[in-house]
Amino acid sequence: MSQNSDWIASRRQVMKGLGLTGLALAVPGCVVAAEAAVAPPPAPTSGSGWTGERLFRVVQDYSAMGNHRVGTAVDAQTNNWFANQLRAMDAEITMQPFTFDRFDGATEVTIDGETIPSMPLYYEAVGETQSDRPHLATLKATTGDRASQALQDEIAKAKTAGAAIAVIATEGAGGELSTPNCYPKLGSGMPTILVPGRYSEALAKGKVSARYAGRIVPGESNNVVARFGDQAATPLVVATPLSGWFTCAAERGTGIAVALALAEQFGGDYPVTVVGSPGHEILHHIGLEAYLKANRVAASLIMHLGANVAVGQKDLETGQVTLAHGLGNPKEIPEAGRMVFVRMDEARFNTIKSELATAQLPAALNPPSWNGEGELWANAAGSDLMSFTGIHPLFHTSGDIPTNTTSPEALATVYQAVARAVATYLGSTG
Repeated sequence: MSQNSDWIASRRQVMKGLGLTGLALAVPGCVVAAEAAVAPPPAPTSGSGWTGERLFRVVQDYSAMGNHRVGTAVDAQTNNWFANQLRAMDAEITMQPFTFDRFDGATEVTIDGETIPSMPLYYEAVGETQSDRPHLATLKATTGDRASQALQDEIAKAKTAGAAIAVIATEGAGGELSTPNCYPKLGSGMPTILVPGRYSEALAKGKVSARYAGRIVPGESNNVVARFGDQAATPLVVATPLSGWFTCAAERGTGIAVALALAEQFGGDYPVTVVGSPGHEILHHIGLEAYLKANRVAASLIMHLGANVAVGQKDLETGQVTLAHGLGNPKEIPEAGRMVFVRMDEARFNTIKSELATAQLPAALNPPSWNGEGELWANAAGSDLMSFTGIHPLFHTSGDIPTNTTSPEALATVYQAVARAVATYLGSTG
């Protein structure tokens, strides 16, 4: 399935519902026939052990399903695929439904009559409008995973100026379109469209037209919970988010691959609970939030495999992707990097420190604050906790595809280090 197929289907549905059936559905590089049906999820991966190649196939399968936005057909397909992977390991599967207010929208931007890629800034406005004189700006739309102050200020400026629509070219690596995580509530009311930064100059020089439609509708998805072994004992909890804005190869896929590998490695000998939660991109991480509200967490150790667990940096000359550097300072927000936040006794941590170092992962030990979903896990349980996170220039863009942002070697290095750390920890606790 193409990256844009779920977007087109959603767009057509919104257009029909809002009476904008005349809005062109052409998307550069998209085969419209692909929107007819969502393909069945890939079969569970198999092989002898979790090699880098097998881990990479999981990332490829996940990424190839399409844009992983919560509440969409691709999201439902992904949840079933993840459940089937774990079911093939003889896990007991529970699907925990949750509901939310879902933004459903569609946009079209043309420059001198040519359509360019675009998407609405989710939840910012509802209704339908069009303009041949939209407010135009180019800026960095995100700080980390949230809306930048520059984006918020520009939206306010457009609203004050009385613009019908704001079209924002997002600055970022390779000129890609990037979008922030957001809360599921109506924003400023200013219809805002995001386009790739590489069109900035053309927007300034050409004749720009924009059309926008958006609404908030009932949404639903499912957390995927898998249990191995005797759950009367205190389990190892392995957690990973399942959704995101685009195909999310490194952002989501690498953590999912490592989570599956850990489940299979330890599920035969220890009680293990795996929690896969969609809705990461809708704050405050609505799937995990629903899970934690419904479940009391007791764990020997929580392994939270968050964002960009095995993200790499690509050499543009050779095409080789090598593991991004590890970071020891949680206050740093570099262009690319990985880190792990750890809550445990320092003496216990010292038994696994050397294992993490083999994947260039210095730790923020017992930090005063946590990133993203790590904060939810830290607040929900007093258990020892390891929360992995990272950043990359292609984070929250359509450029986060397997060959750009990870590799079999990067995945193998991270998985082996994490698996040895877990084995050492479980061995030291008996």
